[in-house]
This record gives sequence, structure tokens and C-alpha cells, in this order.
Amino acid sequence: MNIPNTKKWLKEFVFEQKCLPWRVYLKYCTLRNRLFNINTQRYWNKIWAKEQINLNPYRFYPPAFTEIIKIIPYESKVADIGCGIGILLERLRKERACQVFGVDISQEAILALKRKDIDGIVAKVPPIPLPTESFDIVTATELLEHVNNPYSVIKEMIRIVKSGGY
Repeated sequence: MNIPNTKKWLKEFVFEQKCLPWRVYLKYCTLRNRLFNINTQRYWNKIWAKEQINLNPYRFYPPAFTEIIKIIPYESKVADIGCGIGILLERLRKERACQVFGVDISQEAILALKRKDIDGIVAKVPPIPLPTESFDIVTATELLEHVNNPYSVIKEMIRIVKSGGY
């Protein structure tokens, strides 16, 4: 058998016929996601506790955060949902004189915010435990990929933003 035919045969057998190894792999992925779910308070507490000591540089997202900051009006009241240790909130406060507030699943993240004199609360979203129409801007830069129902989080974000806000 030559190699191209072998590859074609293997592809058909594994992917199209759903052979046992492929089924085992799919089961493994399902179990892994259930057993190693990173969307827990315990997991994020560990991550943020480590990163307060040695901050991972990719968390700064300079191009993305710079673009976000450019469009936020000065002195806006901003809530960041899934704020982590408040990198975006710090920049908004410094560069745009914004009144900032963070929401995160991690107690460690909120403790880090408090050490920076930024208000925040620990909460698993949805729901977002903040009053209706209480912020000019609501952001969630690194959150939606971590929730089971992003639509419900977006609905909550819309609920807490003031009429005419973003």
C-alpha cells in the first residue's frame, strides 16, 4: 500500500465510520471537560493567586485594550464582568478617569482589585448582581467563551447598562 491510499483509508475508517478509537477520544474529551472544568472559583482562585506574584504578560492585551480605551468616554462609570485582577479597569481609571467596578468568579481576583483601590464583587454570572441601569459602559473582554449561555450574560449586561450606554 502506498502512503496516500493509506491516509485516505485511515481517514475514512477513523472519521467517517466512527471507529472505536474515535469514540473513545470523544468520550475522553467529554470527561475531561467535566472533570477539568476551568470555569470554577477554585480554578480561577489558583490562577489569580499565582499571577499576583508573577503576572503573565499576555493578560495585558495591549492592542485590544488600547482600542477599547479609545472608544470609552472620559469619566464614564464602567463595569467589567469577568474582570480578573483588573488590568483593563486600572487602565480605564488612569487613562480615562473612569469610575470602575469589577465582577469576577474569583475571590483572589477581587482581593487584588481591592488592593488597587478598585471596587468589585465576587459572583458567578449570570445573573449579574448589580442594579438595573447603573453603568455607562459594561465590558466583558475575556468572559463569554467561559459561560454555558453567553446570551443570558449579554442580556444581563444590557440590563445593568444605562439607556444610551454601551
